[in-house]
Amino acid sequence: MNENVVNSQQNSEISQSVFTREVLDSAYRFDREFNARFLDDFSLSGHVCHHLDECLALYTKDVLIQIGLDHMLDLKVSMKKEKMVELLRQKIIQDFHEFLAYLPVRNLEFLKEFTYENAYTLTRDVFLFPEFTHLHHYGFLFLFKGEDEYTAVLPGELGTFLGLLNNKGLYVKADVNERLDAYATSLVNLYGILDIDQFAILWNKYEKETLTPAMVEDELKALDRAHIFWWYLDEYVVSTYFTAPEEVEEYLKEVKDVTYYMPDREELRNYFITPYDKSTPAAHAMTDFLSSVCQEGYDTVSVLMQDLNDAITVGEKMDDVFELLGEYGVFFHGVDELNTFHELFGDLDETVRKWQLKGHRPHYLKNNQNHSLSN
Repeated sequence: MNENVVNSQQNSEISQSVFTREVLDSAYRFDREFNARFLDDFSLSGHVCHHLDECLALYTKDVLIQIGLDHMLDLKVSMKKEKMVELLRQKIIQDFHEFLAYLPVRNLEFLKEFTYENAYTLTRDVFLFPEFTHLHHYGFLFLFKGEDEYTAVLPGELGTFLGLLNNKGLYVKADVNERLDAYATSLVNLYGILDIDQFAILWNKYEKETLTPAMVEDELKALDRAHIFWWYLDEYVVSTYFTAPEEVEEYLKEVKDVTYYMPDREELRNYFITPYDKSTPAAHAMTDFLSSVCQEGYDTVSVLMQDLNDAITVGEKMDDVFELLGEYGVFFHGVDELNTFHELFGDLDETVRKWQLKGHRPHYLKNNQNHSLSN
């Protein structure tokens, strides 16, 4: 990270970051059921290994290829597994110390457990997956499942870099980077796609470190490798809803030429977690109606409402909306039910902030058009 980011001018009017440690930790806190599911899904069975090549060899080719992509290493399915493991082993060792400043702070704190031993064992109900999410995702740490406990292993080849954890500056950089990622995640949920000028404007409005758009670009390019909810393309921060540059180019043609909506602190925190606001009267009314026509129960309706909100946010057409309803087993019996849905959908549509309107609700565009006509 550019040292100017950390040692930049202080804004005396700003007392606290939008994304405090408390906010970030609460957002990544899993309940017991989810935590247990993640631990089971991502743990390895059998003998605990302590060397990187041995640990990697326990993965399938598909998993090795995915980890390779995250390290910008193009592994071919036609390669022998031994060759994949060796290439990936070299790249992981090379990348580990460079990645440290881009890991969540809670991951760095977890690494301290390996200062004297390269294996760390805890009972199932104590191990918390969010503490080592990125470490595991990038093949730096491996989790082994026992009968009543899990053992986390930091391969011995990576232990030589743990002395870097004594550098307080590392945690300052990691904290700034984690907040940058939180802003990027929140803002792509709000806008879908935004330029780095808007990113810098909002950061400087609420944060104590002053960033120029050029600084934002430098940091986001580096962070792009270590985070998964957004990506960076030619001065744009892009939601992972879009999978290719061509999709971004086409979508930008549909975005209205209006100013960006400016969220407040609380909205930034909310959009970091989800773009769906289930507390509005329109959301309540639609939830009640769908519960009366869906045979799958309230939990299914709750998930459907999130998907319905997303469909409105990204500007899906009505045919796509009805296809979505069908996937959840929602079909209307008669004109009355269909008319009720259309009415409630219109109310819900007015409450959702749209990507094509740069985060504004539809009435903003209507009001602006009326204002232009009156002038």
